[in-house]
Amino acid sequence: MQNDISLLQAVMEDYFLGTFAADKTRLLQAFHPDCQITGNINGQSVVMNLIQFIERVTQAKQQSKSERRYDKKIVGMDWHQDIAWVKAKVLVDENYFTDYITLLKIDGRWFIRQKSFTNAIV
Repeated sequence: MQNDISLLQAVMEDYFLGTFAADKTRLLQAFHPDCQITGNINGQSVVMNLIQFIERVTQAKQQSKSERRYDKKIVGMDWHQDIAWVKAKVLVDENYFTDYITLLKIDGRWFIRQKSFTNAIV
C-alpha cells in the first residue's frame, strides 16, 4: 500500500516537473503512450494525444515571456489495486488548472492513462 503511494507520487512528480521544464523524457515516463488528454482552456474544448500534448508543453515554454513560477500539487488521491485517480492543481503561466488524472498499473508500473483538465484565469 505505502509503496503504491510512493510510486503514484513519483509518476505525478514526473508529470509536474516534465510540464514545468518541458522535459519530454519525464513526460514519456509518466504517460502511457496511448493516453488521452482532454479538457477546456478558457471555455474551448481541447483533445490531444501524448505527442500533441508534449508539443504544446514545449511550445508554451518557448513562448512564455514571464518568469515561470512552480506551483503544482496533488490535492486528492485514491486507488484500488491497479487503478487510481489524482486531482491536481497546477499553475501554467497565469492560469491555474484543475486536473483529474486516471492512472493504471500495468506490469507493476503506474502510468497516466487519461488526463482531463479545466482552467481559471488568476
